[in-house]
This record gives sequence, C-alpha cells and structure tokens, in this order.
Amino acid sequence: MIRLLPGLGLAAILVGCPTGAEFSVITDAEPAGVLLSAHSDGDALMLVGGQLDNTAGSMIRGTGDSWCRETVADRALWWIHGDGEGSGNWTAVGAGGLILRSVGGTVTDESLPIDDTLYGVWVDGDTEWVVGGDPFGDGLGQVWRRTGGAWEEFAADLPGVLFKVWEGWIVGNGLAYRIEDDGLTDVTPPGAPNLRTVRGRSDDDVWAVGGDGNAAIVHWDGMAWSDVQIDPYCGDRPLNGVWTAPGEPVWVTGFNGVMASFDGDSWTCADSVSSLEHYHAVWPDGDDMLFVGGNLTRQVDNVGHIGRYGLGARDLVIDDCGSR
Repeated sequence: MIRLLPGLGLAAILVGCPTGAEFSVITDAEPAGVLLSAHSDGDALMLVGGQLDNTAGSMIRGTGDSWCRETVADRALWWIHGDGEGSGNWTAVGAGGLILRSVGGTVTDESLPIDDTLYGVWVDGDTEWVVGGDPFGDGLGQVWRRTGGAWEEFAADLPGVLFKVWEGWIVGNGLAYRIEDDGLTDVTPPGAPNLRTVRGRSDDDVWAVGGDGNAAIVHWDGMAWSDVQIDPYCGDRPLNGVWTAPGEPVWVTGFNGVMASFDGDSWTCADSVSSLEHYHAVWPDGDDMLFVGGNLTRQVDNVGHIGRYGLGARDLVIDDCGSR
C-alpha cells in the first residue's frame, strides 16, 4: 500500500513504485539460520548469516529462483561486501573477529585475533574497512583497515559498538563518524540514536537507520542531520537495514516484518504486518527488493526469512549446495 504524507498529490506516489508490485514473504523457515546481509556479485546474489549461538556461519548464493545453501564458517557471518562485478571478489565478517576474504572465488580466512564481533565491512578498491565491538561486554567499538595486504587497527576503544560502514561513513550505538586520512571525525546526530546501518546516494545525501523501542531514521544533507519519520502505518519498530542508490527510493526494514520504501514524499509498505519475525537487511535482486532476516531474538535454533517487493509470484528454491 502507498501512504501519502499530508499535502501530497498523486504524482508523488508514482516514483520508484512499479504498478502492481506487492510485498510478500517467500521464505519463512530457511534452515541456514538467520540471514543478516545480502550482496550482489554480478548477476549472482549472496546472503550470509548462520546460528546466533555461533555454531555455524552460512552462505546462500545463486541467481533467479535457483539458490543453494552451505556452511562456510563455525560462527555467524554478519555482513558481506565486494566489488559487485561478478569477479568473485568479496569479504564477509562476523563473530569472534571472523573475516572470510574471497579473491576470484578462492576464499581465505583472515580472521583477526579478537573476541569481538565484526558487524560491518566495506570494500573500496584495494582498501577494506571492518567495524564492530562487543555489545555484551565493554560496549566499546573498533575500526580495522586492510591496506598493503595486511589488516591494521585504525581506531579502538570508541565509546560505542560500531555496526556498519559505507564509503566514508560509520554508524553505531549512539555514534556516527566520517573517516578522514588521519582518523575519525565525530558527526553523531542530535540525540545520539542507536544507528545500525548507513547508506547514501552521494556524500550529501546519506541515510542511517536504527532505534531503540521505536524506529529512528536520520538524513544527512551535506551540512547537518535531520530526523525523518516513518509512516506509523508501516510500523514503528526499530530498524536494522537501509538501501538506496542514485535515483532510487530509500528502502528500510526492521523488527516485526517492517518492509517499506520512501521516495522523499510518501511511504510505500505492506497492507499489514508481514511477519512476526524480524528483518536485518534489504537489497535489490533484479527488479525485486529482498528483505532478509529471521528469528533474530533467539540465540538457538535460528531460521531465516526472506521478504520481497516485486511483480507477480516468485517460487524460490534453495537446495543444499552439495546436492547439485
């Protein structure tokens, strides 16, 4: 359903919303575990996650409606990013300093000697950034950088766990930073919201989402942050994921099945709550938008959920990779 904000005309609802597209749940009990991130490598899509008791890290990969799952680590993977060119070059990070790095499809373990969870990764050519911390321990954050073939600590003991990095931006628990040549510049929004994901269309059009108890959405216009309110009809639970790109709407997702988009004037979302479970990330797959998550509030027996916004029906088949 498309919901107009006060004073908007019909033209506002036509931006970024294909006629006839609908929200749906296409997978609701995926045994690979919770799905925490998605990334495109050419035409192929990769989803990562696993078991939150850190007994397994999983990857689902494939194209179209034919995907397969495999266990790739002994603990959960939280985020994945790469060059997106179909080269097989990507990096995935997770619990206990886990770093899996693929070059041309050959995967090596470059895990860091730390106990903290790495929640976010960004690959920028020959430079890679990872961020994380321990929300159940000292609550401090850290940033690592890979240049010249080696990982080095860029910043440590920051006053909050860091969750995501996008280009030169980092967000976390009550924090936001810009990456500068010699360190980090604090650009935390007023009120210091808990921010879990950041992404933008340009350096002066950046969006970050999160919240504790209710949804938090903030927008950077090149000079300052401003708050953006989600339509209450779309749900007002905390948000975990955001995706946008030049010329695209802002897509958000989060707890209790929130799946929604914002074109700058109006919100588009499901007619009703789509799931009692929770989504963690949103990512495009062809003409569809996919929302991935699962039973994020459980620490055992995790399963994955995939929501969708798109035209027509989609019959997604996920097999074990070894069965093909």
